[in-house]
Amino acid sequence: MSAVLLGDPLTPKKAPTGEEEEFSFLLVDEEENLQVKDVADFIKRLGCSPQEPVKVLSIFGNTGDGKSHTLNHMFFGGLEIFRTSPSQDSCTVGVWTAYYPELSLVLLDTEGLLGATDKQNQRLRLLLKVLAVSDLVIYRTRAERLHNDMFQFLGNASKAYLKFFTPELKALSSRCGLEVTLSSLGPSLTIFQETSRTDLLGYGSKVRGQAETDLLKRFHELGTPPEAFSSINYVGTKTVVPPTDFSQLMDRVKKQIMDTSTRSSRPLSHVFTALQSLSERFSGDIPDDQVHITSFFPDEYFTCSLQCLSCR
Repeated sequence: MSAVLLGDPLTPKKAPTGEEEEFSFLLVDEEENLQVKDVADFIKRLGCSPQEPVKVLSIFGNTGDGKSHTLNHMFFGGLEIFRTSPSQDSCTVGVWTAYYPELSLVLLDTEGLLGATDKQNQRLRLLLKVLAVSDLVIYRTRAERLHNDMFQFLGNASKAYLKFFTPELKALSSRCGLEVTLSSLGPSLTIFQETSRTDLLGYGSKVRGQAETDLLKRFHELGTPPEAFSSINYVGTKTVVPPTDFSQLMDRVKKQIMDTSTRSSRPLSHVFTALQSLSERFSGDIPDDQVHITSFFPDEYFTCSLQCLSCR
């Protein structure tokens, strides 16, 4: 994985037959179970140095919006590190990971939202665990206009992060002496929108940061302020004739990696320990009759559903 990938970055390439596992591998399955044995196994499978400080980038979005495709073209010149498929069925189930050595970046590819599944509760809780261990989050949308479901997902994820995950990460830091989080703020968020006919957010405005201002206004109008994110960024690209231009998104990611004002690089062992701790702390089945869907992340996702037989 340390080799530089050459070739036309706009032409998709398949990984050599039988070698897919060398490029990306399943980190957490759809049942929220870690698929690596320990820190040593995690480091070995990523193919990086144990001493190398890293940052974590995860990508979210609706199923079929091109999350895996985005990672492949941004970081690997179109080589199919993360599996893609023309099938109607989702080709990403659970969380898959790979390492990008040039930026010391651990990449996490997540299962899409709004896809067909009988494990909706577990999937949403898993996505929040991934968000909690990330330094950079990309929300990828291929839509002519930004939909309310994106704002509601991110806003409610922010609330759940502050209420449940921040205290757990701070406790973990205190117990283990790990620099899991430097503040109560979570990762930086970049919304990456691709359109084909519609003008991009902030188009025509001479005011710097107008797109981000418009985003925050929309969050507040829906009553879901994204308070947990350390920053909110918008990158848009209008694709009239393919392929998609990812250059602006890559430039933004590089700047965020260099920014250490709220989140610094940390050893892979710290990343694994945080994910392992969250997986153990927030796990188990979530019976449908225990969940009252008033938000994307009801309290029942993170609290015990059992009741005392004597006092209920």
